[in-house]
Amino acid sequence: MSPVHPQNASSSSKAPGGQAIKEEENTERAVSLFTCSSPESDVETVQVVHVDHQIHTQDIARFAHFGYNEHVKQLAKSSGFQTTLINNVYKHVSSFKQMEKVIKAMRTAALECAKEEIEEELDAEDLYAGE
Repeated sequence: MSPVHPQNASSSSKAPGGQAIKEEENTERAVSLFTCSSPESDVETVQVVHVDHQIHTQDIARFAHFGYNEHVKQLAKSSGFQTTLINNVYKHVSSFKQMEKVIKAMRTAALECAKEEIEEELDAEDLYAGE
């Protein structure tokens, strides 16, 4: 990703009623634009992050890191995997959403493996109990 620093950042969007809304940003509070390309496409997209004016520019990275860590902790808690493992998976994927899919697949595979192991142990116990 390469940062682009805008001179005057503005954007427009559609309101629920279909009306165009124009938003002007104060360049002192504007966050850098980042271009990113998708591995599936040659098209580059631009993502603009709008930040509440009460957050100081130098604190944005800290809050972004905090938010990431909180999402990782929640994913670790819901999946049963350690945060270190989740962070290692994140290094090999292109987005947090993709990482969530991988972690979900890993959890499903782990539960299936555990089920098979338990069934094998029960079958072995039944075999020895019959002797």
